[in-house]
This record gives sequence, structure tokens and C-alpha cells, in this order.
Amino acid sequence: MLPLSSCCSLSTSIPSVSGTSSADPLHVEEEAGEKQRSKFSYNRASPSVRWPELGLRDPDKVLDWITLSKEVDAEKANHAANAAHPAGDTGYREDVIHNHVSSPQPRKIAGFTPSVNPYIGARGEYHLAMAAQSSGVASVIEPKARARRENGKLIKLSRLALIKAKDWRERVHRLSEAILKLRVGDSVADLLKHWDEQLAATDMCIVLKRVGDENWQRALELYEWYNVKHWYEPNSRMLASMLSILGRVHQVHIAKEIFDRAEPSVGNSVQVYNAMMGVYARQGDCNRVQMLLNLMKERGCDLDLITYNTVINARCKAGLMPGIAMQLLQDMKKDRLMPDVITYNTLISACASRNDCAEAELIYKDMQNSMCEPDLWTYNALISLYGRTPGKEARAIDYFHTLQRQGLVPDAVTFNAVLYAYAKTGRINEFDDVRSKMKFAGCRADEITYNTMISMYGKLSQYEKALSSYHEMIDGGCRPDAVTYTVLIDMLGKAGKVNEAEEIFQEMSDMQVLPTLQAFSAMIYAYMKAGKTTEAHSTFDCMIRTGIVPDHRAMSLILEVLQKAELPQKAMLTYQKAIRRGFVPDLEIYGILLKWFSEVGRVKDVDIVAKDLLSVQFSYTDVCITLLNARLPQKACELLLSVMDQGSNVDEELVIQVLQSLGNSAKFNEAQSLVDSFNDCSPEGSFKIKGILLTMLAEAKQVLAVKNELDKLRLNGLPLSLDAYRTLIKMFEDTGMLEQILLISSDMQLFGIEMDETCKKSISKAYTSLSCEEQDHVSSHRSISGEDNKASLDTYISLIEEYGKQKLWERAEGAFRELRQAGHRPSVKAWNTLISAYAVCGEYDNAKLAVAEMIADGRTPTSHTCTIMLQAVINADRTKEICNVLQEMRQYGVNPNKNVFLELIDSFANKSKGQEARAIFSELKSAGYFPNMQVYRSLILLFSKLKRIREAESMIKEMQLDGFTPDIIIYNSMITLYGKLGHFQKAAEMFREMQAAGCSPDTYTFNSLIWIFSKCLKVQEALGIVQQMQMNGFAPDADSYTALISACGRLQMIEAADALFKNANESGCQLNSKVFHALMNVYRSAGQPEKVRRLIEDMKAVGFEPTLGTFHILMDSYAKGGDPKQAAAIIENMFETGLSPGIQQYGALIDAYLKNKEYDLAIEKLVSIVKKGYEPDFKLWTSMIVAASHCKESITAVALLNALRDVGFSLPLRLLTERNAALFCEYDQTLQSLESSGEEAGLGLSNAILDLLWAFQMHGTAAKLFMVAIERKLYPSTIARVLVKDWSADFRKLSAGAALIALTLWLDQMQDAALQGFPEVPKIVTLTTGVRQFINNQTSVEKTVKVHLWTMGSPFLRSGEAGVFKAKGYSLCHWLKDSPHCMDLKLRNFSVLPEFNTMEVHNGAFMLARLVPALQQIEQSIGELRPKKFRKLIHLTQMQRSDAIAAELKTREDMMRKGLLDDRGKRRMLARRRLRKRKIRHI
Repeated sequence: MLPLSSCCSLSTSIPSVSGTSSADPLHVEEEAGEKQRSKFSYNRASPSVRWPELGLRDPDKVLDWITLSKEVDAEKANHAANAAHPAGDTGYREDVIHNHVSSPQPRKIAGFTPSVNPYIGARGEYHLAMAAQSSGVASVIEPKARARRENGKLIKLSRLALIKAKDWRERVHRLSEAILKLRVGDSVADLLKHWDEQLAATDMCIVLKRVGDENWQRALELYEWYNVKHWYEPNSRMLASMLSILGRVHQVHIAKEIFDRAEPSVGNSVQVYNAMMGVYARQGDCNRVQMLLNLMKERGCDLDLITYNTVINARCKAGLMPGIAMQLLQDMKKDRLMPDVITYNTLISACASRNDCAEAELIYKDMQNSMCEPDLWTYNALISLYGRTPGKEARAIDYFHTLQRQGLVPDAVTFNAVLYAYAKTGRINEFDDVRSKMKFAGCRADEITYNTMISMYGKLSQYEKALSSYHEMIDGGCRPDAVTYTVLIDMLGKAGKVNEAEEIFQEMSDMQVLPTLQAFSAMIYAYMKAGKTTEAHSTFDCMIRTGIVPDHRAMSLILEVLQKAELPQKAMLTYQKAIRRGFVPDLEIYGILLKWFSEVGRVKDVDIVAKDLLSVQFSYTDVCITLLNARLPQKACELLLSVMDQGSNVDEELVIQVLQSLGNSAKFNEAQSLVDSFNDCSPEGSFKIKGILLTMLAEAKQVLAVKNELDKLRLNGLPLSLDAYRTLIKMFEDTGMLEQILLISSDMQLFGIEMDETCKKSISKAYTSLSCEEQDHVSSHRSISGEDNKASLDTYISLIEEYGKQKLWERAEGAFRELRQAGHRPSVKAWNTLISAYAVCGEYDNAKLAVAEMIADGRTPTSHTCTIMLQAVINADRTKEICNVLQEMRQYGVNPNKNVFLELIDSFANKSKGQEARAIFSELKSAGYFPNMQVYRSLILLFSKLKRIREAESMIKEMQLDGFTPDIIIYNSMITLYGKLGHFQKAAEMFREMQAAGCSPDTYTFNSLIWIFSKCLKVQEALGIVQQMQMNGFAPDADSYTALISACGRLQMIEAADALFKNANESGCQLNSKVFHALMNVYRSAGQPEKVRRLIEDMKAVGFEPTLGTFHILMDSYAKGGDPKQAAAIIENMFETGLSPGIQQYGALIDAYLKNKEYDLAIEKLVSIVKKGYEPDFKLWTSMIVAASHCKESITAVALLNALRDVGFSLPLRLLTERNAALFCEYDQTLQSLESSGEEAGLGLSNAILDLLWAFQMHGTAAKLFMVAIERKLYPSTIARVLVKDWSADFRKLSAGAALIALTLWLDQMQDAALQGFPEVPKIVTLTTGVRQFINNQTSVEKTVKVHLWTMGSPFLRSGEAGVFKAKGYSLCHWLKDSPHCMDLKLRNFSVLPEFNTMEVHNGAFMLARLVPALQQIEQSIGELRPKKFRKLIHLTQMQRSDAIAAELKTREDMMRKGLLDDRGKRRMLARRRLRKRKIRHI
């Protein structure tokens, strides 16, 4: 909607026609009898000279002439009518000229003879054709009313003739067009110098206006030329016209200069003053307008309606205060001027600009009362005002209906305002109806319409409709503006659709729409919500580079983005860039930066920002509060000290806040300095401040500082408040300085401060602790109360209670005896206090005797007595007697209430005593009490913590029988319990039961399930939980992603691990170093050290500094890849970065040497690190033993083991070379010592030693060590349990050598059972090996067992499940009885150590070295075979094997030639195999 003030200023911009005639420019002398008029005189006539900075001679571009559709039709014949117009009024009525009719060709002047000069005729006339050619006019201008010749003389037309001339429009048009068509470099002076047409003064004003509408510089040049040549006297109208032209183009200083020069001769011409006021009004310069108004009043000018409209327009642009609008109306009416529609529209628009509905309504009512008809602009302003005011939308609709009832036709501005009102309230149906009316009315939807639609759909989350409106806007030919794109980006960003927001932002640039500050802020918010830190920071930098100064919102968003990403250094650089661009932060931005930088310890940045904050003109109170909120009390203290040093008074409450913050930050010296300075400035307020300082020091246990301050107060004779004394007593009581408590007691008595019960009790305790056993126990009471009478019963009870708390039960007994000696009969409370003193000290027997005496004294025990006795049993650690206590208390007639049982259950649960808690629960139910939900929850959590799954499950069933439903806490604890025990199936069942019960899982539930499935290597199930978690509105945390990535690494799913890490990074999850380390471990296992190095760089980029563990992973990656040089270089790099490598890092380096078979370097490095003071750990032992087991010669293996012996671990060498039974006990002790290092430590060492012994034919020793490991629970007992009727075996935790030992022992047990016929063999015997491959020696249990069994000719075959072998029971028994490979399954040692290693690793199989060439020959020539053919070929000689292979290949060629091995035959063969496997699984 157009501002209504523009129409007001428009009326002032066209001055009226002056009634006076103008002088003839072609006549040299003035007419006789005409009054001389004063004329302007300028020292510098040319505009280009007067205003060189404007470049009037060299404009940027030549403006094309645009034919006006409206021409001014002046009443030329009646000068009186022209003068009757109000000053400053329009003066003319405009006629609409629909068709431009060219003027007829004028007659040529007779006697025209051109002279030598092509531009000057014989009598000095202007040659029209040549002038037109020189001035750039396309056609020859021949005016109709031209000077006539009589007798060869040029005759001047009279003033009346000019006025009556009918062709004034053509003459004005021709001159205006000629001026506007001047080329660059041509001047108006050259054109006017030879222009031979004569124009009246009014015509010249019209020419000036027409030229000014197109080119204000040419108009100024024309105006100045008139004044210089004195052809036309610059009357008021021409001056007003020139001022109006300059006001429209905001050339205020030129207009002011022209007005100042002309002002002395203007007189009381209202028209000129109105024009100059209009210039200032356009700029909103209300003060200068008021000055001109006062000047007009001083000179006696008659103020007219335009004057007031101009003043009102200026006041409105400068901003109206509430109530001023109505006051302006009253001022107009006092001057007997009735406001017109422009006046009212201007005031209503001003009220609308500041959302003042009340005053706008008053102006509207005044408008109606004044019989002034509102127009369309009036209603547009009111509808716009009420439409954007919250809660006033209905009023806007009412005005819309009123507009239609009055017969006014709504325009696009009206419809847009109504649409905005409906869009704001979300009324889509009404919105669509108005849009339909808008189309029916012929109003085309513009940018404002579409922006309103898009904003409405965005608020209603109807993003598809919003985008559809955007595309409709483009298809309709409406160009989107910056507001359109900003609304779209903001909408998509808030909805989390960052990719779509990016497309819109890019499209904004493609459409050459310069992004605004709001558009950049919306895009930054979208990136922030999506967690894209880099993109958000790049967008902010782009905004800075484009020259846009950020505002508070943009700066807050980028700081929040960088704070979430933990990038304080980038935040500081961003802050400095914004400052250089002219951004002025407010206190909130300073507070955010200071708090963040102080939290991360960037002291220099804190100092820089604090210095900038102090340099800005904020009040010291606001700055101080900002520093306190940023947790910088020391800076706030320095500020207050500087203010006080300047002699200014500071607020006492502010000092208190700073003081408390200093106390919380343990800045006690600064606090004391602040208090001393404040005491010097305001001695009257130091009493309260001193008390706060002492309280603060006392709470911080600053004993020496408190004593010094107390001494100062005592010297000055100043008291403290009761709260301060209470805090001091508490501090001295906690620190055991009881003498100081007595001094404080004396101070309180001296100053007459009455003690409360807390102080009395503490002082009594102090006297009690300081008194001797033979001293009277009531002396403390007398000291406190000042009485000499007998102490009361409550005093004795309080003394007994204090002794009990101090665990002085003997003195409590003494106080109890004195209570009786004083003649008091102990009450139940006294007996319970004594029993409680016994209970606290664990004196259960004394407490039991006290109960018996209590009953003998005639006092009945209460439920509280029962609770105390139970507590005594617990403290005495005699929980087995709880039932006896309960039974005795029942005999005494005391039945413990429900609260007693609940407290006992909670107590046992906190102490992790499950058996006792269960017993109390049984007592609770036997007593007839009904357990509540809290009891069941405590017990289930206790059993889950203790991993007692059966008790937890039974408790849940019992809970459900009692009518309770498990809550989320119970379900989570059970799921976690199943996960710890490896029962992932039960965990999944519990999760399904939880969902069926209507209990919604939370983040902890989903993360626990992800961790459980990942631990069990069920990656697909874990990913399904992730999807379900996201569907429920939760997001996996960093621990869940760590578990998933680790599981993928163990399964060698490298791509899946990469995808998970990318998903975690893009989903906005707050990554930690564990996630990076998990992915590094995946790359380490895959032997990809370069990826580990790149991941470390990415880790640094997001703000995580590599730790010692990070470098260890990188070293281990190179070590496992056999690149010891890189590993050594990493150690050197660690020293450069300030990290000290430990034994783990050196162990990784030694492992790299061992992998690369550089045994001498490994031994040398081992000896060197031992000399440096490093002690080898179990990992280094394991690496050396594994390397020894892979040595081809025994002498090399012994050399490695000798190196281990030299550094303090001789057990492996002795196990290999000696036959001593004591070694098994030493081996057991070694495994026991490794239990503190975790299960993996002993398991890894045991597997390595067993591999070594098996490789060098020490099978008997290996078997005995294997049994020792089983006793230590390193290997599961389910390896071989044939004797308990379980023929299956599980080798999943074993290494290759340990698996061969276990296989031999298992086959031996099955052979005995087959020969004896008991236990009975099952139909199918299962052997589980798993698919795990050991990283340190690249061996696989599955491949090792397969080669070993197939070499022996066993009936075991692979099943459909990976890592599982199955055999038919009867076939297995026959093979065990008849096979020559099973004749001797006993494990024995070779008599001497073999010279060479008998085992070798081939494609993951740990097999006999002599069989490796045969296996290679079979694999290279034939490929994989069935077990029977494999056994036949593997045991043949090389020549026999070659012949057999050749025969096999020939047979295959014959079958292929006959079509038996074509695709159809292969399909039949595969079908038979699948059917056979199906039968085996079914059995």
C-alpha cells in the first residue's frame, strides 16, 4: 500500500500559477508604465560551476523523452482566476490527452537569408534546421506562433497575444522535448540562445516541470539560465516548482541554497514556503519544517491547507508520539481550516506505522464527524493496521465489508491486507475465498500476495503448498523478491529440510536477487538445526564479504553453531570480522562470548572481549551483571573497584552479587579487597557487607580469614546478624574448633543476640565435647541459659543424642545415669535416644539390654524402637538375627509398621545385600502388608545390579500377580541385565513385552538394545532398532554409534562402519572421541593405516585433540600392516607434540618388527625400553609368544623367548624346554595375577602359549595347561561335555592351537562313549567354531578345524549356518571306531624339541607344515573338493597326487563334453545337495 503521506506531499509539489505576467525575453527594454521588479543575481551562474560534484555536464546516461499522458490545461485568459488559487495549490487542472496530434507545419519566414555563420541569419535570426541538427533534435522544429515580420523588422507578440494563443501546448512540448533530447555535452544555454519561439511565463513553468519530471539536472540548468539571462523574472511559482523538483530527488542542499538566495525577495508567498517545507518533509526533518512555519507566521503569511498537510507529513515521518495526531487536528481547526482526506489519511498512516489502533480509530471517527468521505487509501490503512495487530483481525474484516458497502472498489493493496489478516490467524478457507474475489475483481496477485500465502502455509507446516505457491508465483510472471526467498528458506530450515533450503538459496542467487540479512540468518539457522557447522560458518563469512553487517540474531545463531561444535577459535575470528564490519554487539552477545571463552579457558580471548565490552558506552551496572552471568566475577570486581576509585558510589545490592560470585569462585582475596573499598566509600553499609563476607568465608571453610575478620569486628565492637553467627558456629563445628564456638557464644551474649535452637544445640555440643567425664554433663546447659537450677529432661535427651552422633555411647550412658540421679524418670523418647546411640555404634547387645530395662521400667517399646533395633542389627553386621529381632518385638507387643520394612528394604538395596532384602520382603508380606511399587522397583533394580536374573524375573511375576505393571525403569533394568549376561533374545522379548504393555520406550531403552545387539554381533537387528528409534522421535547417542561401529569392525563390515559414521555426523549427533576411536579400530583391523591417519585429521578439525590412545591405534595399524618404520616415526612425532609414549606404544612398535620378521630389531627395542624403566605388560608378552609360534626354526623361537626371560618373564621358555610339574602351578598363578587386567589378558596369553606348544609338538603340556585355563574359567566348560550326555562342542573363544587341543580331547571323549555305548550318541552332533579370525596371527578356528577334520576323513560337514559343522551320529561312531586316524588320540610331548616348526598358517588354517604343499597343489589345480576326495588326495605322494588330479580333470572334461556338467546338470546336482542338507537339518 502506498503511504498516505506521499499524496499529501504531492499536493505541495505542484505550485499554482502566478497571476502576474512575465517579461518578454526578446525585448531589451521594459514596457512603459510597468513596475520594475527585483531580479535574482548570481555570482556563479552555471550549475556545473556552482555544483561540480553533481557532474551536470556529464550525466550518467541520457534520459529518453517519455510523452506524458496528462498535460496541464491552464486558464490562460483569466489572470485573476489564476491568482485566486491558494498559494502552493496545484494551480492547473490536468486534461487527459489520449492521442498526440502533431502540429501542422508552420509557414516559413519570408526574406530569410543565411549568413556565413550557419547558425545566424542575415538579421541575426536563428536558423531552425541547423539548430535542430546541432542540438540533437531529430526533426526540424518550426513553431506555429512565431514572430512576424513587418517591413523586415521582427515584431514581438504582446502578452495578451501569448495568452490567447491556441498552440501553447505544442510550443511547450517542442521546447521540453528539445531540452530532453540534448546529447551529453550539449547545454541548455546553446539551445535557448537561438530559440526563436516566444513563451509566456506560465508556459516556462510548465516546461520546467516537464523537464524536471525526467531530468532534474536539465531542469536546474534551465532554471539557472533563466535567472542569469534575466529573460524571465523568477516569480514565486517558478521558484516553487524548482524547489519541488529538487525535493523529489532529495537534493536538499541545492534547494536550500536556492531558497536562501531567493528568500529576501519572496515576501509572504505561501507557495514558496510550502515548497521548501515539502523538501524538508520528504526527509522527515521536522525541526526545519517547524522553523519555516514560525518564519511564515512572523512574516504574516496566511497558512493554508497545504501548509498544514506538509507540517503533518513531516511530523508523521519524524514519528508521532501518542496523542499528537489529534492535537494536530485541533490546531488546524483553531486556524479555521478544515482537514481534507489527505490530512486524515496521513495521520491514520502515521498511527498505523506505530500500531496505535486507538488513536487511528479516533481520527477515523473525527473524519466521519467532519463530513469528510473516506477514500480507498483510508480503508487500506485501517485494514493494514488492524490486520497486523494481534487480536484485531476481525476489525480489519469489518472495515473491508464497510469499504464494499460504500461502493469503493478494492484494489490489490486492499486484498493483500485482508489476505494478511486471514493468513495470520490461519483461516485458510476465508483466505481462499478472498483470493477468488481478488481474481474476479481483476486484481493480479503480486509479490506481497504470494509472500503472504507462502508464510501462511509455512506456519501451518504445509510445505508442499508453500512450494507450490512459489512455483505458481514464477509461472504467473511475478518475480520473487528477497522477502519471498527469505520466507521460504526460514520455513524449510525450521522444518529441518536443509537441502531444499539450500536449493532455494542458490536459486535466489541465480535469479540475481541479492540475499538480505534476514535471508542469510534463515540459512544459518537451517544449517544449525541440521548440525552442519562448516556450511553455517561459510554462509556467515559470505554474508560478511558481501558487506552486510550482522544483527543480533545472525550473530547469536553463528555463535550457537560454533558453540555446539566446540570451536571457540573460529568464534573469536568471526566476532572480530563482525566488529571490523561495523557490528556493535549488545550485552547478550558479550555475555555469550565471555561465558563460553571462560568455560573453555581461553583467557586471552576473554580479555579482548572484556576490553571491548568496557569500551562500549554501557552502564557499569549492566556490564557488571553481564560479567557475573558470564562467570567472571573477578572482572566484575575490577570494574567496581575502578568505579569506586573514581569517587562514585556503587549499588549495595550489586556489590553483594559480586561478593557472592567471588565466594562461589573461591576468589576470597578479591572479595576482601572489594569489601574494604566499599567500606571506605560507604561506611554505613559495611555492617551488612561484612556479615555476607564472613558467611561466605565460613561456608568455604576459610578458617584463618574468618578468625582475622572476627578479630577486626571485636576490636571495632561491631556485631553480626543471627544468620551470620549461625553460619560461623556451623563452620567451627565442622572443623572441630569448639573453642571458637564458645567465643562466639560470648559475643552473642555480649551484644544481646538471642540464640535459636540450632545455636543452642551446637554450643551444647561444644561444651559436651570439651567437658571431662567427671564433669557435670549439664554444665553446658547452664552456660547457655545462664540458669543455676536443675537441668530439664529435654536437655539430657539432647546431650544423649549428641553423644550418640559422636559415637560416644559410654558418655551417653553416663548422661542417662545422671538423668536418673537428677530425679527424672526416663521417657520413651529418652530410652529411644539411648538405644539409638547404641545402634549408631553397632552395640546391638547393649541396645537389646536397654530394651529389656525399658520394659522393666514400665515403658512400652514403639515402632520407632523396633526400627532402631533393626538398624542396630544392620550396623553390627548381624543381619541373620533380623528375624529374631522382629519376633522379640512382637513378643513385646510391638508390630513393626510398613515404613519400617520399607526403610530396611531400601537400606539393604543401597548396600547391595540381596539376600537380606529378600528376607525383609518376605517378612513384609507375612506381616500382612501390601508391597507398593517402590518396593518392587528397588528389589528388581537390586537383583539386576547383582546379575541375579532368576530373582529379578520371579519378582516381576510376583509384582504382576499383585496387580502392578512394570514401568519404564524396571523394563530398562531388565533389558540391561539380559545384555550384561549376553541373553539378547530375552532382551528382545522383554522389549516386545514392554511395547505390548503400552509402556513407551525411551532413549535409554533403545540405546541399551543397540548396545546389546552390537555386543552379540547382531548388526542387522541393531540397525533395525536404530530405525525404530528414529521413528519414535529419538536419536541414537554417541555410545550407540560406537557399539555399532565396533560390531561392524569385528565382522569386517568396513563399508557399513563408514556409513554409520557418516550418518552419525550428518544426523547432528554430538560425537565424542570414542566414536572416532571405534572407527579407527575398524580400519586397524582391516589393515588400513592411511584411513586411520585421515580420520585423525578429521578428528582434529572438529576440535578433538589426539590422545595417547589415538596414537596407539595408529601405531598398531602400521604394526599390523608390517610397517615398523611408520610406527617408529609416530613415536618420534609423539615426543614433538608433548606426549610421552608408554609401554603400549612401544609394544605396538615391537609387534610391528615381529610382524615384519625383524626379530633382532624387536629384541633390541625390548631391551632398550626395559633399560628406560618401562615394564613389559601382558600384551607385549603375548606378541612375543605369538611371533615365536610362527618362527620356522626352533632356534629363532627360543631366541625370542630368551629375550622375554631376560626382561623377567621366563615361563614360556621353561614350558617349552622343561618337564617340571611345578610349572603348571606357576602358570595358574600367572593367570590369576592377570585377572585384574581383564578377561582378555589371561585369554590372550593362554591362547598364545597353547599355539606355541602345539606348533613345537608339546601336546601333552598344552593339554594340561588347557585344563588349567578351563579351571580359571578362561574357556567355557561347554567345550567337551560328552560325559553329561551333551555331545556338542563350542570352540568360539579358542585360538587355532587351543581348538586343536580341544578337538582332540573331544574326539577322545566321543570315542570312549562310542566304544562303551554310553552316553548314547544323538542323531546329529554339532561343532560350533564361529567365524572369528584372530588378528594377531591371521588364523581362523573354522578353517583350522575344517582342514584338520577333513584330513582325518571325519564325517563332519559344513551346515547352512556359518561356523557350524554337523555330522550324523552313527557315521561319527563308525569313524571313531574304525578310522586309523583315531587309533591314538592321546596327547603327548615329543622327547626332544624339534628343529623346525611343525605347523604353518595357510589361508587362515593352522595346519601341519608338511601338508601345505599338497593343499596348495589341490587348490590351484582343482579348487575346493568334497571331504572324501580331499582326504584321498591329501595323503598321496606328490606323483600319485598329480596323476589323480590329472584323471579328475580328464573325467570332468568328458562329463562336460557329454553335457553332464552343463547348466542343467549343475542345477540338478545343486538341487540334490540342497535336498541332502535339508534332510540333515530336519534330523
